[in-house]
Amino acid sequence: MVLLALSLSSASAMEVRDRWDPEHPIALGSRAALWQADYRAPGVGGQLHYQPWQRLGVEGFWNSFALPEAGLLRHDHVIGFHLYSPWLGGARRWVGPTFGSCVDFRFLSPLGTDEALPGQSDILFGVHTGLMGMAYLFGGWSLQTTVEVFGYWGNQAKVDGWAATASNQLHFQPVLQGSVGLNHWF
Repeated sequence: MVLLALSLSSASAMEVRDRWDPEHPIALGSRAALWQADYRAPGVGGQLHYQPWQRLGVEGFWNSFALPEAGLLRHDHVIGFHLYSPWLGGARRWVGPTFGSCVDFRFLSPLGTDEALPGQSDILFGVHTGLMGMAYLFGGWSLQTTVEVFGYWGNQAKVDGWAATASNQLHFQPVLQGSVGLNHWF
C-alpha cells in the first residue's frame, strides 16, 4: 500500500517508464519468499535497489521466515545485500547473476501456553549467489524473481523438552531461497 501511495503521488508515475532509466536509479520493493533448508517456511520481506548503470546494481534486502513446530515458533530474519549484473536481455527484461553476504537472526520461541519452555537464539553469517530476473512493467514498476543458494555459518540450536542447547562449534548450513518481488523506481 505504501508503494502504491508513493507512486500515485509521484509525478514520475504519469510517465510511461517501462525500462531501466539512469534518471531513476533507486527502487523500493516488497517480496514474498520461500526458505528451503532443514525446514521449509514461507516469508515476506523488502528490498532497496540502487542501479546507476544498466549492467551493475546493488540490492539491500530483508526477509523474515516463520514456521511453528513442536510447541515452538522457529523464525529467521535475514538482512543482507548483493551485487547483481544484468547479463542476458536488455533495458526492459534481463537475467543475471547475484553475489553477496548477509546475517541471519535465528530464533526458537515458545508458543501459546508453553511460555515456560526455553527459547534459543543465534546470529549466523552467510554468503549467497544465484540468479535474478527483472521485467519492467509501466510507470516505474518492475517485477523481480530471484533464486539463490545461501551458505550460513553458526551454531546449531536445539530445544528438547525443557532443555535448550547450542553447539560450541560453528556448522555450515546450505539454504535454497526463492523470492518474487514488486519494485517501484524513483
